Amino acid sequence: MNASSSSDGGDCESRGGPYTCIEMIGQGAFGSVFRTTCPNTDEIVAVKRVLQDPQYKLRELDIMKQLVQVPHPFIVKLKRHFYSKGAASSNDVFLNLVMEYIPQTLFNVISQSFAGRQQALQPLHVRIYTFQLCRALAHLHGLGISHRDLKPQNILVDTSRNVLKICDFGSAKALLQDDANIAYICSRYYRAPELIVGGRGYVTYTSAVDIWSAGCVLAEMLLGRPLFPGISASDQMIEIASVLGVPSPEEIHALNPTKIDFRFPCVPGRSFSSVFPNMDFESIDLLERMLNYSPRLRINMIDACAHPFFFQLRRQMPVLVLDETVPPEMCMFTIEELRNASKVTVKVLKEFAEATLGKHNSTNMDTIVE
Repeated sequence: MNASSSSDGGDCESRGGPYTCIEMIGQGAFGSVFRTTCPNTDEIVAVKRVLQDPQYKLRELDIMKQLVQVPHPFIVKLKRHFYSKGAASSNDVFLNLVMEYIPQTLFNVISQSFAGRQQALQPLHVRIYTFQLCRALAHLHGLGISHRDLKPQNILVDTSRNVLKICDFGSAKALLQDDANIAYICSRYYRAPELIVGGRGYVTYTSAVDIWSAGCVLAEMLLGRPLFPGISASDQMIEIASVLGVPSPEEIHALNPTKIDFRFPCVPGRSFSSVFPNMDFESIDLLERMLNYSPRLRINMIDACAHPFFFQLRRQMPVLVLDETVPPEMCMFTIEELRNASKVTVKVLKEFAEATLGKHNSTNMDTIVE
């Protein structure tokens, strides 16, 4: 993997020297990810190699460079990038994104936890990872960015430090109000109903599509399997309706006012409590607030951090930080993620941060308004 031209984006600089590939750790429609060593420091890094195809508008580099300027502790960090050429017989050019290396995905963590003796992900870990996920999304949404492909495979986890980080911004985009965007986006199990209704056309939607995906990820951490495992777009709607019921005319209009004649499957819905029979009220309530047919009624991600689901986690945080179970960044909020917070949320999170870090070390939230 030789650098033909380079641009410094952080603390792992290469003067055109080769990266030594150790193994491929991921492969998707738009690129492959390798575990490699940084040539100057021998630091282990991840390099995502993406073919530069003129048919597609690739926004990933621009978004990741923006996140270098406005970083978040639970979003993967871009260290630098460079371009390389493909085989000598082709004119292919690849963009190489050099990122911090995180050893596992949330998908692996869930699979291993449910295959173990307890056959579950520990409730404390569910809350730690969900809290970090909500905070990372709140930061993105505060910047006007929607991830648009959130799923356990695109979420990295360092279990030794209990740190989660969102990665893979290949589908991410800054969404502008009232702009139409491609609906055929996001992996099927985690695809919001307004995207399914939109089919393969262009529709108007918001970052609430990420909130739906986050709700699906939370459900998967609790169940050990996808909540809505549809085998096609139509089957995906059946899976959703079998839990939420058939949407009302008002909910259909909220999903897409131009698709009010969309034919939803006529299947009886079930309550979340029947899907999660042993789950506490707070877990069910947060899921219901995230997995709402109406995008506008879904709880925004920073307000979710103040939800009672995290009450015990917030109370335990001083001890968890002190014994290094979690990093102190759990309580250090960015201006961007607080941008959409309600006054109640700001009050709750301010008290939480001060109780853990002390007033002089916690983020000053007094200037954040609803």
